[in-house]
Amino acid sequence: MNSSNKVILYLSLVLSGPLFGCCSLTSADTFTNAEPSLASVLAQYFPGKKPIDVFRSSAAWAKRFEQLSSADRNRIAIAAVRELSLRTTNGDLITDALIDQEQPTSSDAPRKTAMHNLAGNDMLGVFLLRDMENLNLISDAGVIEPLINMLEFPGVKKDFGVRDASAQVLCQLTGHNWSELYQFSTGEKHRQFVQWWQAWWAKNKNRHPVYDSEVEEMIKARISAIELQLAKEVASYSELRSPELKPERIRFIHYSRVNLAVNSVDSFGSSQGRFRTTPDGDRRPATVDEYVYLCITAKFGTPPPMPYPEDTPARWQSLKQEVFREALPNTDIIITVVAASKDAEFMREVSNSLAKLKDGKP
Repeated sequence: MNSSNKVILYLSLVLSGPLFGCCSLTSADTFTNAEPSLASVLAQYFPGKKPIDVFRSSAAWAKRFEQLSSADRNRIAIAAVRELSLRTTNGDLITDALIDQEQPTSSDAPRKTAMHNLAGNDMLGVFLLRDMENLNLISDAGVIEPLINMLEFPGVKKDFGVRDASAQVLCQLTGHNWSELYQFSTGEKHRQFVQWWQAWWAKNKNRHPVYDSEVEEMIKARISAIELQLAKEVASYSELRSPELKPERIRFIHYSRVNLAVNSVDSFGSSQGRFRTTPDGDRRPATVDEYVYLCITAKFGTPPPMPYPEDTPARWQSLKQEVFREALPNTDIIITVVAASKDAEFMREVSNSLAKLKDGKP
């Protein structure tokens, strides 16, 4: 039986009773009777269906989810995270032993059964959020902190994927890479990973932590301003006015380990002619010693738990200099410009031109 089927079997066993809103199963500090339960919220959009039905048939309900307004989608997401908890109202923790033991039986003590049900609720909520975020249906930053808490879902031998699913939603929502997260599921690496997210949230909870179209437009606008500035003031270098350095050529790289967006020009690979303008206005072919490299990138300011690999072409390694660095306002995103050339005049002109943008002005 694969892990997905095991999850559904487990949920079917422990969630056969009333779901969500049962005060003996939920956390006193994350859910109150004043707020609607996930079951009641879902009932408004999926009449006659229980949460377990929606989970089992997430693909079938995808079109319905997509038809909802952004406010309605986020309402469902917030209702789901509001019921996530690692404790019952009695203060009992869901333990490693509880998650790692075999399926519950009718002889389980009421306290143990209650914790099994709470664990099942967590699974249901996290997997519903994962399915929604796979469709890019969540934009409310209110889901982030509860999901960070779910990274500590217990279980040494198994956790039914709650930690990994929580990490996946977090990374997709914030634009971080998650393709290698399975190495962080257990042990000391997992502890470091949880601590990284906790530190990241402390730094970014009052910013714009969700990587959405608004952030992407901010990145595009700032890179475009840099390109315009260089094309206007570093006029002797034809590469900086080539199609390679145009807004429409910006490459957005979702969930990249290195860059969120990049635009670059390299004289060795430029599709345009490489010319230099002399003081008297004449144009001549550039020599190899006058070739230039320039790369504008957007990347996260908080170092990731895995190091960035080197991304500058090897031929420019010894010559490269970071000539511009700026934080994108209200985000954890840094815009940088790296330049390289044996031509000292190019390096001087680029640095002087970009110095005029240091105050965030166009």
